[in-house]
Amino acid sequence: MDVLSVTTKWYECIANNTKVWEGRLNKGKYTFTIGSKIVIKCSEEPSRVIIKTVVDIKKYPTFKTGLIDLGWSRILPHVETLMEAEAIYENFYPVDEQNKYGIIFFRLF
Repeated sequence: MDVLSVTTKWYECIANNTKVWEGRLNKGKYTFTIGSKIVIKCSEEPSRVIIKTVVDIKKYPTFKTGLIDLGWSRILPHVETLMEAEAIYENFYPVDEQNKYGIIFFRLF
């Protein structure tokens, strides 16, 4: 099973099903398929883990297009604006990498 490490804030949102979509660059180990099982690990408390299943996959050229289409509140709960949501992802993935690889969003259940 693949492992995704997320901060406590996002771990809690995934665990209580308020964060139903997770997004990554569409490269390497993040090219999941529907039905894939993923271990979600809390980066600050590694003993906290949950297992989720990928139930849907959407691909986009940038995070912004995915955030708009899927609704950023389903991807980043508690984030109030599109600009704020976009900035969170750009801290991890610069726009040039987004343009090079594209983005994959996968719905977790």
